[in-house]
Amino acid sequence: MVRQPGRLAGADSTRPVTSTWFTITEKLTWVGGDWRLESSSQSDGPTPVNGDDRASTADEIAEAVEGYGGFTYAR
Repeated sequence: MVRQPGRLAGADSTRPVTSTWFTITEKLTWVGGDWRLESSSQSDGPTPVNGDDRASTADEIAEAVEGYGGFTYAR
């Protein structure tokens, strides 16, 4: 028996398309006149209200605004 993957779109869809929001943090170090990647990490969110994930709290959004200098779509 061959198992067929679920359909992603259309009337017979069994696996609807979803989205995932995450933040990547990269730590850079200046070495020998050039930037070098020291470490990289990924964490969930912040997630906008219309996403498939849990919406971010006001504190999470405020932290993101402070860390990134604001969102271009919210100006």
